[in-house]
Amino acid sequence: MVCRKSGITVSSNIAPATFTDSVEHNPLTLFISRAIWNFEPIEVYDRVTTKALMTLLLLHDLYSPESTSNPNTHLRNPLELMSQTAVDCGVWRSGVKLGTSGEIAMLIYLLLAPLEKIGVPVPLQKPLSKL
Repeated sequence: MVCRKSGITVSSNIAPATFTDSVEHNPLTLFISRAIWNFEPIEVYDRVTTKALMTLLLLHDLYSPESTSNPNTHLRNPLELMSQTAVDCGVWRSGVKLGTSGEIAMLIYLLLAPLEKIGVPVPLQKPLSKL
């Protein structure tokens, strides 16, 4: 925000929740991210989608005169630099709090993942092979 105020173009975008190595290696976040899609519109993105999306947002910030990263674009609040292009994964639009839905999603995963591994169809969870 200080650099933007000084006239420098600044790109500050918030990426969506993504299936990264850190998510996949932490059991708690892995369990939640595997079943959170039951709480529409919440979604966890795959790495390729997130990389493409964040690249496009960076290019937008660098080349669009209307971008909030352009120091000549008026902002009502300095935090608009981040909020205008933040990718929320549906969390801000959902009817449930992330903590509550995360706990329930974790239980869904813990109860149903063993069934899927032995070949039983699981209605409340995306197949692991599709993630």
